[in-house]
Parts: sequence; C-alpha cells; structure tokens
Amino acid sequence: MIHPSDVAIDYIWGKFGERYFSAETRSLNERWQKVLRSINHRVFNEGTEEHRKFLEGVLRELKALNGVLNLSKEIQEIEVISMPNRPHQFNQPLPPSARS
Repeated sequence: MIHPSDVAIDYIWGKFGERYFSAETRSLNERWQKVLRSINHRVFNEGTEEHRKFLEGVLRELKALNGVLNLSKEIQEIEVISMPNRPHQFNQPLPPSARS
C-alpha cells in the first residue's frame, strides 16, 4: 500500500474542501488550523511574560471559536497552563496534550 506524503494530503484536502465545503466552513477550518498550530507550538520560553501573552492570545481565539466548535477542553487546558498560580482542583499534573 502506498502512503501519500504530507504535501499530497494537504493538496487532496484542499481540493476536497474547495469542492465540498462552503466558504464559511473553509474560513472556520483556516481559523482552527491557525489555533491548532499555536496550541502545538513547541515552547522554549515557558513561564515568561511573552509566553503568558502568547497563551492569552490563543485563549482569546479559542473562546471566539467556542460558539461554533466545542472547545471547552482546550480552553480549560490553556487556562491551567497560562495561570500557574491559580489554585487548581487536586493540583493534578497537566494532561499530555498540554505538555508539548
């Protein structure tokens, strides 16, 4: 079986979206992809003011999209990361998706 490259997958997805998605859905997908890249961004300056501001921006965008998509889990994870001095319930470690 042949496995397509990431470039091929992006191309096929783009063509599929052009044909079958409304302009509103394509716009939503672009916004979500941008937020997803931010969430998955590898952090080198964790704990700095710059990182906190970055997380606040991600949180704002997640909350803006939350009316259309159910992003409550993602919002909660970013809030835990961005507010380290906030009292947490049970003081549990971060979920794996919030560590990268």
